[in-house]
Amino acid sequence: MKTHRFDPLSFVFGLSAAIFGAILLWGNVEIADLRPSHLWPFPVLALGMLFSLYGVRRLIETARAARADSQEEAQPEISSIQD
Repeated sequence: MKTHRFDPLSFVFGLSAAIFGAILLWGNVEIADLRPSHLWPFPVLALGMLFSLYGVRRLIETARAARADSQEEAQPEISSIQD
């Protein structure tokens, strides 16, 4: 199985759907009790999580690229050793 890059958008929406489902399943809440005035924080939280995950992913990728560059510079070239 081929691995793929982490997708923050799918992660946030999947996590939001799971949390919403858990609230409806185990909470003392029915779907008729949910009014839009009570639901507005959920999209705001999801958007905040999405921005945070994109930022963390960018930091991790930058750190990996910097580490790979430093490892390439640390390894001597074989042709220069043989000369």
